Amino acid sequence: MSSTTGHIDFGQSAPRHDAPPAEVFGRASTPGDGYPLAKSDGKPYVMARAGEVFGPESILVDSRPQQAGHTASLCSGEVFQISVLLLSTAYLTMLLRSSHHMHTVVRSIFRSGGVDRNIVDECGNASSARFMTSVGLFGIALAALAAVRIVDMLLPQQTIVALPAGIDLAPAVAIAAAAAVAAWQHALHKAAGWVCASDDMSILGQISRLYFAAGALAVFPLLAPALLSSGISSSIWIILSLSAITLLLLLYLKETFMFFIGKKIHILYWFLYLCSVIALPLSFVCIVAARV
Repeated sequence: MSSTTGHIDFGQSAPRHDAPPAEVFGRASTPGDGYPLAKSDGKPYVMARAGEVFGPESILVDSRPQQAGHTASLCSGEVFQISVLLLSTAYLTMLLRSSHHMHTVVRSIFRSGGVDRNIVDECGNASSARFMTSVGLFGIALAALAAVRIVDMLLPQQTIVALPAGIDLAPAVAIAAAAAVAAWQHALHKAAGWVCASDDMSILGQISRLYFAAGALAVFPLLAPALLSSGISSSIWIILSLSAITLLLLLYLKETFMFFIGKKIHILYWFLYLCSVIALPLSFVCIVAARV
């Protein structure tokens, strides 16, 4: 290397060639003088978007370095962890104070002849009504946290990282959505019973609440490990929980079907009932969540 010019000396056989800027930086490039560019014609500078520079699939991410081994998750926030802790405490409290009611509710849905109407009527008593209300609130929160956990497992890491900073409040939003679905079902049963001037819709509403309460009590021991763990173990517990929920759903469909058949109501009304009570509110929540 020459000490005076600072360039590499390749010898006489390979003379140095200074490439023009157009060959290195493009045909429209020109050598600069190191000073900031002046605005042309008084037009302000325009900030280029990430998609215009790096492609339409590019997204802006947090420039702060993350810790090694850190994995983005919807279930790592304090709101989710505190909610799971409160649910576990509530379940243990019900085991200690209302074990008889829990046993009666869970056993009632597994009878070979269907749900006993005496148990359905008993749910209207003062003590049983308070217990069913408590279990209903417990089941709403459990369903919401389970939905957040399943969504967290299905979404790729890139999507979770790109979510807004307030995503830690996803459990609270999910609980509110689950409560809205439960309120819709309760209002629908009340309105249909008033329009039809019959107790049939009231009985159907009590059967639905009974199955929901029994499902929450029976599935929580399977869902709790899935909410508290991560990785492959969480996936296994989620699969077991979904299998149990599918079994309970089939029992519920059988119970409502036999109710409509016993009342000699056309089967078409059974389909309309299921669509309005289950399919419609859940589809609405899923569509809103996908757009958000």
